[in-house]
Formats: sequence, structure tokens, C-alpha cells
Amino acid sequence: MENPISTKSPDDYLIAAATETIEEDTTKWSCTLFEPINVVQDGEGNYDLSLRHAHDAQHQYRVVIQPWSHNVFLHLKRGVRFNPTKFKVLEWNKFVIFPKYVAFKGDNDCYLSAKTIEEKPYLQFASKGVADPTVGQEVFLNRDGTIRIKSNHFGKFWRCSVNWIWCDASDAQSHHKDCLFQPVKLDGNVVALRNLGNNNYCQRLTTEGKTDCLNTAVRNIYNEARLEIGELVFSRKIHNLEFRVDKAKVDIEQVILAMSNKVENVPEGRDAKSEVKMTYEVQKSSTWKASASLSLGVTTTFETSIPLVTSGKIEISTQLTKSYEWGKTKASSVKVEASTEVIVPPKSKRRVIVVATKGLCNLPFSYYQTDLLTNGRYVNVQKHDGMYTGVNYYDISSIIVNDEGLDASGANYYDIVTKKISVGDNGDD
Repeated sequence: MENPISTKSPDDYLIAAATETIEEDTTKWSCTLFEPINVVQDGEGNYDLSLRHAHDAQHQYRVVIQPWSHNVFLHLKRGVRFNPTKFKVLEWNKFVIFPKYVAFKGDNDCYLSAKTIEEKPYLQFASKGVADPTVGQEVFLNRDGTIRIKSNHFGKFWRCSVNWIWCDASDAQSHHKDCLFQPVKLDGNVVALRNLGNNNYCQRLTTEGKTDCLNTAVRNIYNEARLEIGELVFSRKIHNLEFRVDKAKVDIEQVILAMSNKVENVPEGRDAKSEVKMTYEVQKSSTWKASASLSLGVTTTFETSIPLVTSGKIEISTQLTKSYEWGKTKASSVKVEASTEVIVPPKSKRRVIVVATKGLCNLPFSYYQTDLLTNGRYVNVQKHDGMYTGVNYYDISSIIVNDEGLDASGANYYDIVTKKISVGDNGDD
């Protein structure tokens, strides 16, 4: 979870993600509440709106994007002469982040390929495999979630021309609405593309002497508009991971791994000694992924150090571990058998409870990605969108408790502890 935003200080009108806590008291300058104003909903379920800081009791301050030097900042401006910035609010689940090099497969099981028809650069669903050099497309993501698409074969961007898609736009022309497309995620690696020029969806169409060519003439998403995305990558290597521990989020909780049956001492006069044997599992999981929201099936394995939560903070081993698969959750468990000596006073009952601290971390990281494309070209880029999610247990202990007053789940064990025996971390693979 990212930090909430508020003003930086009582005397500073810049807005920054500089706090780790939510502040709902509107009398404080550090209030993290903002009020939407001038809200307008479009036909796609998105909103255009402006913002007002809730700390502003007189409703005089508006949130404005303020350019300064070579950067832009969020700023509070006072007075009617400052028009509030209009923001477009997009539903995150609908936001599609494409890989760079892709191919599109249509509902006829053919890939979209570059074809010159009637001396025009068309796109036709006619190729049977990604090895065909005419199927390659390069995707450029814009800040508002729209994309531009460039045909590798023609070296030009897609453009809507009287509903047909031609690959004839230069980079300078490609920011026109006819060259912009809004992706809609349908399922897994299947999307639909809406052209912003005419607000119609791209689909496979046969008409006007063209067969199975890309056209934008429909308002709804039919089978012919469903596009399966494939990534044009033969192999991928992830390396040089750099963890951003200062941006990590750590959650810890106390959990019960096992609870024994009652151990009872009925006679009077002496303590009874008993050995309690128990079996429990220590689980761990690791997930490495990036921000791309499409599941494209490129198998990526890599070696890395594994972050672990210990004593409420993240520690990173300097030793490389076995390879992990990108985008997959790797879970493991270790079965542990332990015995605990229990001394039970006369006319008393005891139980043994195995407790542990469960640590969960979300840790951002940067990395280098080296791809071997299907055309034989290597592409090496640094990315900053990595996220590691891990779960591990530590501080495992056997707790001897008085059975009197213990509830069925053992959740109130802490109130009736008679002895604590440390077992260990069990944090290694």
C-alpha cells in the first residue's frame, strides 16, 4: 500500500506522499482527506473530477498541477483565478499494462500481420505463427492508460482511416486520437482495443474486397473483437535485483501452529512429569512479479537472495538461492516433530501450544530484464516495477499453559502461560 498524501507542512502548499498514516481530522493541516468536485462520469465508467483539500474550511483551495523546473508537482492554490486541475480517475482493475513487443491473435486462430493491400499498409489476420516477421508490434504506453502501437514491418504507427486500421502514422502524428487505443482486459491475456478517434472497437472484418483485416466499426465487443496477446520473447533473464527496503510494508501476527491434548495429574502430593510429542508444519511462500497485468506465459527463471521477516523487519540473505519462476507463487512447508517435557502439579491440567510469529512482506525492487526476441535481437532494460511478496514464520516456541480457562481454539494462551520454550526460526529453505 502506498503512502497517503497530504500537505507537507502547515506553511507549505505542496502535496506529497510523505506520511504513513491516514489522518481524517479536517482541522489539521496534515489531513489526508480530499473532496471530489466537478465530477463527470463518462460512458466507460471512468470519472473526470477535480479535488479540494478537506482541511480547507472556506473551500478556497484547489488541487492544481504546478510545473516547476523540469518537474511537475501537486499544489494547493487559492482563489477563483486558479482553475482546479481536472483528473481522470480510472478503475485500476481495468488498467492494462502491456509488454513492449507483442503479437495479436484473432478469433480465427491467425496472427495479425502486416499486408500491403491496394497499395495501403493494412493489418490482416493471416499468419500462423509468431516466427513470421510481419506479426511483430511495438506498444507504447501513455500516461492516461491509452496505447500507441507500431508495426515492426512497416515501421509506422496504427491509424484509424475511415474505420480501417492502416500503419502509416509517424511518431509525431501518433498522438492524434485516430492513433490512440484504449485497451479493455477481458480474460487472462485477451483484450479488446477501442480506438479513440471513433470510439469503436477493433475487430476482424471481411468487406469491401478485404479479407480478415483489422477494422473499427462496432460499438460492442463481439468474438471478432477479442484479441489474444502473445509476447515476442524467445527467452528472458532477470538479474541485478535491487530491493527498496525503505518502501517495504511488513505485517506480523501471532499464530498457533499446533495444540496438544490435555496432560492431567490426578493424585495429590507430587508433580507428574510427562513428555508431549507433537507434529506441526512450518510454511513459507515467495512470489516475484512485475506490474504487467497480462498473463502471457513467458517462462522466466532467475536466482536471487530471499528476503525474510525477522524480528518485525526485513533481512536479506547474501547467499543466492535456487531459481524461481517469475509471476508464480512458490510455496514450501517443513514438517517438524518436537517433544516437550511437561511438569504437571497435583490436581492440575496442562497443554502444550506451539506458537510462532507470521511475517508477511511486500517489498518493491528494481531489476534488469534481458530478452531474446523472436527476431534474434537482444533487448536489455532496467525496470522499477518489481514486487516481492513473501510469508515466513519465525520465533517458534512451545508454550506450556494451564488448561483451566483455555478456550477451544487456544487463542487466550498468552494469559495463562506457565513456561515458554524457544524452538527456533525455521526460516531457511
